[in-house]
Amino acid sequence: MYTLATGAIFTFSRAEKTVKVVAARGKCARYLGIEEGYPVLRVLSRLFDDTGAVAVASCDSYNPNLVHLTVTSGAMAAENPPAP
Repeated sequence: MYTLATGAIFTFSRAEKTVKVVAARGKCARYLGIEEGYPVLRVLSRLFDDTGAVAVASCDSYNPNLVHLTVTSGAMAAENPPAP
């Protein structure tokens, strides 16, 4: 079960996280106190309800020099980046 900020409670059937390295831009760079173009970890998180609809989504950016990311549940799939 998961409780939303509104107080609503629901059971989610699936959770998904996608992690990419992207160049920081605009507000993201300013908020993190880094120069534009500096690489950051971008994490897209989604929780799905029992019907398969997205119930909760977030997109967060992290300075990779300041965080350690650990995923501990569920199966994971890796996608190979395209060759240069």
